[in-house]
Amino acid sequence: TTWGETCWPNRLVTRSRAVAARMLAANCRRNCTATAPASMPQISIIMLRTEVVTSGKLRMGIDSIIGRSCLVDARGGITIGDRVNITSFTRLMTAKHLIQEPGFPAVLEPIVVEDDAWIALGATILGGVTIGEGAIVAAGAVVTKDVPPRAIVAGVPAAVVGTREAGVGMVSGYRPNWL
Repeated sequence: TTWGETCWPNRLVTRSRAVAARMLAANCRRNCTATAPASMPQISIIMLRTEVVTSGKLRMGIDSIIGRSCLVDARGGITIGDRVNITSFTRLMTAKHLIQEPGFPAVLEPIVVEDDAWIALGATILGGVTIGEGAIVAAGAVVTKDVPPRAIVAGVPAAVVGTREAGVGMVSGYRPNWL
């Protein structure tokens, strides 16, 4: 059996398909001699009750997850790298208003979240920000400026409070226990 025939579904759209995919993958691990090729599609997850505004401007890498009840405003473009964990109740806002201008015109600025980053519960990321590779944003932080790679930021506005050790990355393959 090859991966494209029966072992790996092309898309997971509903929970029932997710359960079926899990059963197929378990069956394949027992009965297939083929190993997954490096080019095998990985699954990224956007959990229930997350609102995505302008989904066509959201780009997600492989093995990433956006938790439940997040607000993802992608009107200005959002790029999420590989193995990124965006925890529930987080807000990514690419739109802002110029408060010193007459009429408060709206401005859209992109957000980039690089590989192996973790954005914790209820954080807010504003437009024009890049979260560096391996960085951690603490719960409830409001990020208004770029976060350096491997930095740990916390607070309102977010400030660097620590640094992650080199070589420590996110655990690949995280899935909610119901998937």
